[in-house]
Amino acid sequence: QAMKLKVKVEDTFSTSGVDICELTPMMGVHVGPGVIGLAYYYE
Repeated sequence: QAMKLKVKVEDTFSTSGVDICELTPMMGVHVGPGVIGLAYYYE
């Protein structure tokens, strides 16, 4: 699912700067298993 989201974001926004990473245990305990999130920053 994460790879599908990555491809969709890259295609939609014409970028190749999309990284996939795991959540920290602290974040994971609050959202639960199987969560997919998206974060970005603008320069």
